[in-house]
Amino acid sequence: MTDQQRPPWAVRLQAEREARRWGKFAMARHLLEAVGITPAPKKVKTLTRQILGWEKGDHFPRDWASAYATAYDIPRDELFPGPSPSPTAVPVGTVWESPATDDGYEAMERRALLKLLGAVSGGAVIPADALETIRTGIDRTFGGDSASLDDWEQVTAEHAHSVRVTAPAALVGVLAADLTDIRQALDHRPDLDRPRLHRTSAQMSALMAMALDELNDPLSPRWWRTAHRAAANSGDRDLQVYLLGRQARLTQKTPGTALQRANEAVRLANNKPSVGLAEAHATRAVVLAASGQKAAAQQALHDLDALYVTLPAEVTCDDLTVWGWPQERQTSERIKVRLHLGDPGLYDQLPTPKSSSGARNQAWGELDTAWARINAGSVNDGIEDAANAISVLPQEHRTSSVRFYVGQMISQLPGQAKALPAARELRALTAVT
Repeated sequence: MTDQQRPPWAVRLQAEREARRWGKFAMARHLLEAVGITPAPKKVKTLTRQILGWEKGDHFPRDWASAYATAYDIPRDELFPGPSPSPTAVPVGTVWESPATDDGYEAMERRALLKLLGAVSGGAVIPADALETIRTGIDRTFGGDSASLDDWEQVTAEHAHSVRVTAPAALVGVLAADLTDIRQALDHRPDLDRPRLHRTSAQMSALMAMALDELNDPLSPRWWRTAHRAAANSGDRDLQVYLLGRQARLTQKTPGTALQRANEAVRLANNKPSVGLAEAHATRAVVLAASGQKAAAQQALHDLDALYVTLPAEVTCDDLTVWGWPQERQTSERIKVRLHLGDPGLYDQLPTPKSSSGARNQAWGELDTAWARINAGSVNDGIEDAANAISVLPQEHRTSSVRFYVGQMISQLPGQAKALPAARELRALTAVT
């Protein structure tokens, strides 16, 4: 691709890097340092693949634009002049240029995707029928795109980072576009390794399910089912364990179902260390602690601790995506168990939330600190801290899991404390709008 064919921002990113005589690995290290992340080798290697895509103009670095500005010491508006590409933009040559089929499924999916992207970009309610058309297209395939499997896996890794920091509603449209392309690749690209493509499809479908879960969208369970079917087709046992463990965590509102899925993940893992098994043990520990089963919760936490020391380095070093289980995540799960158990000594031991971790992640840390303060006896101050944390959190990041967590905190307040003005404010701030 020539400079004339690439977006101006992509040409500028490469030119600025080369002017500083930075290779892509050096660029990755500078970007990680700009957001306060230690540039461990695994993280650098993962980010290097994304840098290649950004400089080719394949994807706009939505979550890394500010980091680029910091690394280059150039104002963001100067480095990326004009409005940033819409998060729901679809690259030319993917959905629109796919080969037609006799049954007209591609045409139907294109119309569904246009409807979905229009709704998301306009702030309207996500059209269920458009999502369903895309989802069923993937399902049909299990039973013509020039992208390589490396390309798809890189895109999936980017989404696995975005799902942690991007507002879920903004992510749905992008995922839908890529899922449509993957579905067509499954139909029209027999040259691609099928298990790897099924694996990518399963991961992308799971990310869609996670985003819809955060929106409390009723279509989420269907996307989980699609992800499970794709994972089964891939033959990847670790991925199947992960999907069960992650889904269990996102269904805490029904503790019995969450524990059933977590237990199934443990059974399927058969003692093989993986992120999915960590998700399952953590889910069991938190759900049991929330229901007051202290001994069982502590045993699950012991199982999680024993597992953590056996996890591969590439898993414990990955704090960029939801596929990793870094030390910060391990610590966070231990904190949540102690919070649910009402540990009064936790408050003075908590780390300071990172301001560079994204709005939602920072709010999680502040909510943990507020809850610990409540357990330590400063009930009103802790509630006020929680309300302050939510009040500065943008509405689009007050997701289903954030609201549920705050609800758990409020439910464990002493009787009279639930009537405090700060408690009423907290409930109002997390009410569904």
